[in-house]
Amino acid sequence: LASIQNNIALNHVEDKARGVEVDWFKAQLHLDRLPPADIILAADVVWVEELIEPFVDALSYAFKMAQRNTGTHPHAYLCHKTRSHHADSLLLEGLARKGLSVELVGVEEHDPIWRSSELTLWRVVRTSSP
Repeated sequence: LASIQNNIALNHVEDKARGVEVDWFKAQLHLDRLPPADIILAADVVWVEELIEPFVDALSYAFKMAQRNTGTHPHAYLCHKTRSHHADSLLLEGLARKGLSVELVGVEEHDPIWRSSELTLWRVVRTSSP
């Protein structure tokens, strides 16, 4: 979290960005205390199957909150490393059940410094109500 806060400061976007830690098992409690987000960044958040459903629920709730409170249609970027194809399937199926669609961000859109054959970048948007 300190590294995220440092990056926000280095990019001079303190008035536009916020780095927060969210307990996915208590996401509503955490997210209700924050202003709605229009862009959500998440990196290396799915590695244990037991965390997938709480993460998907938290992300879906953040999208709903933003739409309800601001009328905006937020989107998320997930930087992901496959550790288990089964876990990936659970994640993608869970997002789809919540009305969220996932599109691959092509490697040509990645900053050359951060390109890696081990990482995938996904853009997540709401396509329908669950």
